[in-house]
Formats: sequence, C-alpha cells, structure tokens
Amino acid sequence: MENRIWFLYAKKLTGEATDVETRELNELLSSKPELYDELAALETVWVTPSEISTPTDSDFSQLAAKIQSQGYDFEWPVQEAEEPVATAAAPVRWLRRPATWIAATAAAAAIIAAVWFSNSPAGHVLEEPAMAKANQVSTRPGSRSKVVLPDGTQVWLNADSKLTYGNDFGVSSRDVTLSGEAYFDVKPNKEVPFYIHTSKIKIKVTGTVFNVRAYPNETRSETSLLHGKVEVTLNSSPDKTYFLKPSDKLVVTDDGGINQTNAATVANAMQKQNRVAPAVQIPVMKQLVVKPDETFPVETAWVNNTLAFADESFREVADKMERWYGIEIVFAHQQLEKMRFTGRFENETVAQALEAMQLASPFKYTINGNSVVIFKTTK
Repeated sequence: MENRIWFLYAKKLTGEATDVETRELNELLSSKPELYDELAALETVWVTPSEISTPTDSDFSQLAAKIQSQGYDFEWPVQEAEEPVATAAAPVRWLRRPATWIAATAAAAAIIAAVWFSNSPAGHVLEEPAMAKANQVSTRPGSRSKVVLPDGTQVWLNADSKLTYGNDFGVSSRDVTLSGEAYFDVKPNKEVPFYIHTSKIKIKVTGTVFNVRAYPNETRSETSLLHGKVEVTLNSSPDKTYFLKPSDKLVVTDDGGINQTNAATVANAMQKQNRVAPAVQIPVMKQLVVKPDETFPVETAWVNNTLAFADESFREVADKMERWYGIEIVFAHQQLEKMRFTGRFENETVAQALEAMQLASPFKYTINGNSVVIFKTTK
C-alpha cells in the first residue's frame, strides 16, 4: 500500500494523476496518516523538472530520477496499463506554487506554500515514554502535537486542545476526555472499546481513523469519519445513537429548539415559570468533500499543517485563526462576523491570510502585536 501511495503522490505533484488516481490517493492517505513525515521528503526534492538532464521525460519520470539522485531509496511500482497521458500538454507543477483558492460569494485567489506539519516549528511529537509519567497532554494556541497512547493509538492534537486519560488506560478500559480538536488513529481492540468523552458527545470505537472537534467555547462539535466506523451519542440524549460510516460527518449544535419559532415558544413558557430553558443539541449528518485538486478534506487539513475553512462565517474563521496563529481577533463592527469565506493557508502569516481574504469580501484590519481588529471599509 505504501509504495502505491508514493507512486500516486508523485503523480499528483507532477500534475499527471488522473481523477481516479487522485480519489484513490485520498482514500489511502486517510488510513495512513503516519506517512505525512515521509511524504515531506518527496516534496523537498521536487523543485523544478528543468534541473533534471532528461527534459524529454515526463515530469513523473524526472521526479523519480530526482529523488534517486538525492539518495532516497524508493521502490517505484510498475504502472499498470492505462489510457496514455499527454505529458506535453500537462502543466508544470512547482513545489511552492501559487495554487490555493478562496471565495465568499464569488471565488478569488490566495497564495499557498508547502510546509508540512512534521517539520513545522509549531509541531512537536510526544511519544509513549514521555507520556508514561502523565495523564494529560495539552497544546497552546499556535502549536500542534502528536502523542502515542499506551495501547498504540496515535493522536494528533490541534492548537489549544487537551487530552486526558486514566492510569488504567489500556488495561480494563480505554477512555479519554477531549477538550479541543484531535485526529485519532485508534489501535483495534474489540475486547476493550475506545471511548472519547467531550462536553457534548461520547464516541465509541474499536479501531478506526477520524477527527473530533469539540472546543468548549464553541456552540458546535463535529465528528468526521475517514475510515472504519464509530458510534456517537449525545450527552443530552444518551438513549440515541448515531452510526457513522466513512466520509460521514456528524455536526452537533447547541440550540434553543429545533427552529427559532419553537425556541421562542419554549423560552417564553419557561420564563413564566421562572425556569431556564435547557439547551437542545441538534445533530445533523453531512458528508466530507475532497475536491479533485486537493488531498485532504477541510476537516482534517490541519493535520497536514493547513488552515482550511469552507463556507464558514468570519467569526468561525476568526476562531480558527486565533488558535492557529496564537492571536486575538476583535470585530469593530458585529455585522462583519457574518461574512462567509472559503480558503486554505499553509505557511502564510496572519497579514498574508487576511490580505487574501480581502480579495473575496471588502474589510480592513489593523495588527498590533498579537491583537487584530477587523473593521468596515470606508467609501
């Protein structure tokens, strides 16, 4: 499988992968997140095909030769017969090429630079020996970490997140508590299921790959399944269970009711009785989407050191940016929070990201240290 991933990723880098191959690559990578570090080496040697002394070869052949010339011993599988690819017409792909997209109502351009989570200054790895002395792993805003639990389960923690587990983890139980966001590759064990507890939901798995977003200060939590299966129950309705299959995403939102009318009715009735209306958790099942020119869905892009958002409000985007960059974003005009954006950033600074977003919808900003203020444009 790993040789196939190397083969497909090389074709993707050089622009020679077909849509079928791109989809196959996405599926394989979703179950092999540990290959991120190794794939970084592939990109670092792919600078430009013109440096290879065989300009008549395809970009893919040149990349293979380039890697071997750098001392990397990769075994390339023999490509099965398929429809011929017109390599002469294929666009040349650069490692650090302008190739991201950003949009509000209409699409606009942004800049992307390839920097992998594994070699980012913000990322660091905590392996099992370091974890044996403590039962809690946490990350600060602007940092991300990887931890290997005593049972072999791998967990990637996003910024401003915390994972805790008991001393008996892996013996009689495998329970963890998550506050924030994490990507799990759970070691299979049907005899001892793996449970994740958050402020809104509980997730049961035996062995699978998925992402959980459950920040305590956000009104919604998300469970995105890439491989295997999971069971999700709401803390407010433990009698209801939701079964996810690959590419499913369960979004649970705290709300006052099924809709605004019902919410108002319930609130008024409770107020008359001097009681507080309880929050209602509204679950919605959605599908993960991976575009043909992308490798990872928005929900798990952060594991690959990419800040991504799809049709999200400026307030939601700001929440992600605050944790990603370790900053504070304040809106001088509340209506700006409702503007919607779609985009991906990898190595951009806060200013570069905001400048790219300005191409989609007009606004202005000021940066003073770690504080960012967003305000209206003046005519």
